[in-house]
Amino acid sequence: MGSDEKRGKSRKIASTGITLAIVLMLVFAGPAGAVTLTISGVDDKPVKVGDDLTFNVTAEFDNPDSYVPVESLTLKITGTGGAVKEIVFSPDGTLISGNSQKVTITQKKAPSSEDYGYGYGYGYDAEKEEGYNFGYGYGYGYGYGYGYGRGPVEFTYEITLDTSFLNVGKHKMTFVLNTGNSAKPVFESKPTSFEVTSRGKSGGSGGGGGGGGSGEPAKNVQAKEMNGQSIMSGKHVKYQFRSEVPIQQIEFDSTRNYGRVYTQVEVLKEKSKYASTEPEGEVYQYVNIWVGNSGTDISENMENAEIRFRVSKAWINDNNMDVASIALQHYSDGEWNPLPTEQLDEDEEYFYFVATTSSFSPFAITSVKKTGILEISPISEMTEEDATGYEVTASGENSEEEEESAAPGFESIIAAAGLVVSAVCIRRQMLK
Repeated sequence: MGSDEKRGKSRKIASTGITLAIVLMLVFAGPAGAVTLTISGVDDKPVKVGDDLTFNVTAEFDNPDSYVPVESLTLKITGTGGAVKEIVFSPDGTLISGNSQKVTITQKKAPSSEDYGYGYGYGYDAEKEEGYNFGYGYGYGYGYGYGYGRGPVEFTYEITLDTSFLNVGKHKMTFVLNTGNSAKPVFESKPTSFEVTSRGKSGGSGGGGGGGGSGEPAKNVQAKEMNGQSIMSGKHVKYQFRSEVPIQQIEFDSTRNYGRVYTQVEVLKEKSKYASTEPEGEVYQYVNIWVGNSGTDISENMENAEIRFRVSKAWINDNNMDVASIALQHYSDGEWNPLPTEQLDEDEEYFYFVATTSSFSPFAITSVKKTGILEISPISEMTEEDATGYEVTASGENSEEEEESAAPGFESIIAAAGLVVSAVCIRRQMLK
């Protein structure tokens, strides 16, 4: 028998021995030690379309799981009619595929470097109650050897879904671990369900009408638009609005993680119900700006907040407004305060401005009328007592009445003076 055949048989015997040892361990340990995937925090609760759904997903490896390969993780959502949406991310929580505007993934717990290494891989599927050999390779979890007796190896992620990308109705969600190994390509969690419901009359994520959840009476809301963004500590956040609302953009630097947060702009017909007084100046537009909800106070954890807005040139011209006086006023602590406002640009229809703010609530875009125009009464309306000089004609010459009122003999005096001057000049020439 050749040396190669001996080595081959030795490997088969070793592999068989390892498998047998694992099986014996499973018999005594029971199915508690396994690759287990779970989804928590959903609890079959309904959520209105456009609202956030936040929950945790966990992948746990326990003895005898060993060197389980983890290529990626997938959140699979199956909606009414069988439509499937998949969100795929790496073990460190980086999104690989899926709508980045609709999901936020935050890694809450990860294995240590001691929980990752090279060895003979094995994983027991808790759902199917079956074990799988992966062969030699890199993976997570130690069930025997140097790492035997260590506690569970765990990946945990907090996921926030913007439900505006889901249809109204029941949805089933499954958390999947992709091994990248043909012996056992995936491990899956038990499915969990949740329902996306219509906002009905109480709200909506865009368009006109409706007071939404802000508390502003619906009859005072002319139009509104909503935008959702992920807010992470140290990141610059930018909300852009594309419909016909005067607020074009809101941006700031966040100093705290919030996950996905919605900003809503409400264009109002009159001042907000939350403002008890009117601002000074002429009002171009009242608006409410709400970032987050009542339980999310963004203002305490943001810096360099700016609001970009526009004002119609037609309104400015029709109302004789001073462009330099346009300001965004903010209602806070029971009074209106003009914010530092600067003109950025203009086009054929609008002037564009930016204002800095420290918080969000009711606002008003205001201006004042042009001043310094002098009104002159026609001369015909002046009384005789007011007239102190000559009336000047369009040509700048005196009128006929002024010429007739001049002193008689004036022309003769001028002529005599001319003769005297001429005589003096002749005398001087003769003396030279």
